[in-house]
Amino acid sequence: MLKETLLFVIGFIGLCSPSYAFLFGSNEAKLCKDAYNRSEFAVAEVSCLKAANKDDSSSQYYLGEIYLKNNKKEDAIAYFEKAASSGSEDALLALGAYYEQSTVPDASEKAIFYYERACQLKAIKGCERGSHPLN
Repeated sequence: MLKETLLFVIGFIGLCSPSYAFLFGSNEAKLCKDAYNRSEFAVAEVSCLKAANKDDSSSQYYLGEIYLKNNKKEDAIAYFEKAASSGSEDALLALGAYYEQSTVPDASEKAIFYYERACQLKAIKGCERGSHPLN
């Protein structure tokens, strides 16, 4: 009986290790990034949405990229803005680039705003695009 209990505990601990975390849904952000980097956007979208809804800013950024690729611009901007509000440099740069090429009202001002915020986080591209020196 003791041997069976010990084997059960060891097995349970093994299943709870990070390499098996995906079975229990606690590693959605990593799955999101990995699937995105493999260009498996349908798979990435599912994982990214789960992690993004748990306020994971990198997953919000990746989800924005996926939506932008699928021409769902409003959804993309919404997720970029969520990620940007958490300080995601990538999301700030994506928003700057989007508005730089956009024809929406005040697009130029919005582009500069997001590039300046990225520059404040020491993102060199934000400083270059926003025409501000890196402080």
